[in-house]
Amino acid sequence: MAFASAQSRPAGSWRIARRVVRIVGAAREAFRRHRRYRHELGELVAMNDHALRDIGISRCEVRGVLWYGEDLRSKLR
Repeated sequence: MAFASAQSRPAGSWRIARRVVRIVGAAREAFRRHRRYRHELGELVAMNDHALRDIGISRCEVRGVLWYGEDLRSKLR
């Protein structure tokens, strides 16, 4: 019984290590998405209303367009 327990311990350690690597990878990807969102938000907010209208969005739709990745009008239909 003790022999089987000693043998299963390294497999459990690898399982935990893989889980930690996945969690760190997911956190890293979430951070990248957040940085990209903030960067794009800054660019769109810096544009004037006329330039925003040229690309087909209004100032109140900027965050929604970035969040959903498409025009909000198509979401409402």
